[in-house]
Amino acid sequence: MKIRLFNQNILSAGLIIGLLMGLNSCYKTENTTAVIHVLDSSTNSAVSGAQVELLYIAGDPNSTSIHETQTTNNSGDAFFDFTEQYKAGQAGFAVLDIRVNGTYKGIIEINEMVANEETVYL
Repeated sequence: MKIRLFNQNILSAGLIIGLLMGLNSCYKTENTTAVIHVLDSSTNSAVSGAQVELLYIAGDPNSTSIHETQTTNNSGDAFFDFTEQYKAGQAGFAVLDIRVNGTYKGIIEINEMVANEETVYL
């Protein structure tokens, strides 16, 4: 009788611990990335070697400024990873200006935990 009760207590404790560990690992953050595709406006072909900047300059000193620069590859793509800057539970991430070779080309809305893409033309 005592052994049976002891076994039930061990089983119950193990079940509770397993359940707590399982619930703790349910929320996983995915990567927050952006790809800017740079194309030539007259030929619609990829532009390699273009300098792409994504930036947000905060007017409020308590806000975080973002200024990231990448160079396009042979396919005309510049890749940005904002995973480290995203905080889990945060609603939305950022709307950033796009500059290519120093010229303003538009904006991109960066949504959290997805691959964001935008195409710009030179």
